Amino acid sequence: MSSALDTPKKTSRLWRIWNWKAGVLSASVRGPIFLLLSLGAGWFPAVVAGVAEAVFRAFAMGVSGAYFQHIRKRKLNLVSGILVIVFIPFVIQSANYYYHLFLHTPNLEENTIVSILLTSVGTLFDWYAMTRGAFVAEEDIQPFSADLLALIPLIRDFILGPIRWLPEQWKRLGKQHGS
Repeated sequence: MSSALDTPKKTSRLWRIWNWKAGVLSASVRGPIFLLLSLGAGWFPAVVAGVAEAVFRAFAMGVSGAYFQHIRKRKLNLVSGILVIVFIPFVIQSANYYYHLFLHTPNLEENTIVSILLTSVGTLFDWYAMTRGAFVAEEDIQPFSADLLALIPLIRDFILGPIRWLPEQWKRLGKQHGS
């Protein structure tokens, strides 16, 4: 079985793919958040911060979404899991911070804290959603409207999954030690 770190046969093809669904979803969530967090500096700087964040997220999450789309059917091992959970969010967040530093985004500290949290959760959610066939753009599996309708159940299952998983593991561990 191939892992998520396997180099695709046509590497250049992977980087030509921009997952517009992941990009649009992220931009539409993150732009307004940056706008609201920057309002204390006035309307114009807040709008600039919001638009700048939306543009950055459309690009960054579109590219990472293309990678997640590429690996969605592969088994996630420890190394590829670290890539998805730690490395990709770190790279995106680092670039995001310097991008906003360059733009003199108001309330950068507050925006960065919120952004780190959203990047960590959002990146993992993108991967999760794509492993379930949602927000996949390349194969046009389903229209964007169907992805949006599936969003609430996806978020619910994303949140409840670990909550359901822990008791199962606890029972399994008890059975192993009780036998």
